[in-house]
This record gives sequence, C-alpha cells and structure tokens, in this order.
Amino acid sequence: MSTIISQILTFFGITQPPQTTSEFLWDLIILFVGLFVVKWVTITVFSLMKDMMRLG
Repeated sequence: MSTIISQILTFFGITQPPQTTSEFLWDLIILFVGLFVVKWVTITVFSLMKDMMRLG
C-alpha cells in the first residue's frame, strides 16, 4: 500500500519520502486537494462546453 502511495507522490513531483507522519499526512492532504480541484475544474469546463454547444 505504501509503495503505491509513494509512486503517486513521486508522480506528482514529491520525490523524497516524508520523514515524519505529519509530513506524510500533509502530502496526502495536498494530493487529495489537488485531485479535488482537478475534478472540479474538469466538471466546470465540461458544463461550460455543453452550454456553449447548446447556445452555438
């Protein structure tokens, strides 16, 4: 399980493993916030594109 998480963190540019548990938790929080923002932006862009296609 931890190897998957470290691979994800490495993918997002967090290369060094966190030394303490709090750093690890902060990395997870940043990761989840980033994923949530990406999801929200994607949904917003798709709804905007749908509106534009309906209007145009």
